[in-house]
Amino acid sequence: MSTLTAQLTLSSTNSTSNKLNLTVSDTLTTSIPHQGLTRVAITTADDQQILSTASGIYYVYIKNLDATNFVILQTVASVQWGRISAGEFAFFAVNDSAGLELRADTASCNVEYSYWTKG
Repeated sequence: MSTLTAQLTLSSTNSTSNKLNLTVSDTLTTSIPHQGLTRVAITTADDQQILSTASGIYYVYIKNLDATNFVILQTVASVQWGRISAGEFAFFAVNDSAGLELRADTASCNVEYSYWTKG
């Protein structure tokens, strides 16, 4: 078993009626398999499978490297549940057996990703 430290900081002086300054962190226990930092090109025609429907919960990091186009997040059953706009990133958990696919919406995009199996 290994560990992964995840930290999120949200701060703003004008997005809410009060000043926002929130930082949370967690130490996550992980195991194999895992995927080191990888870059792939995804298209609008084919769904790029990142995780299969194998059992297990996965922690996933994804960054859309494109300057214009967004990426659709979906299960391997093609159920769309999210998107990552140009230049944005996300860190989230993928549910047991749901899998993860990416699809470029308007034009091909380069994406950076990594994942870890929850221990």
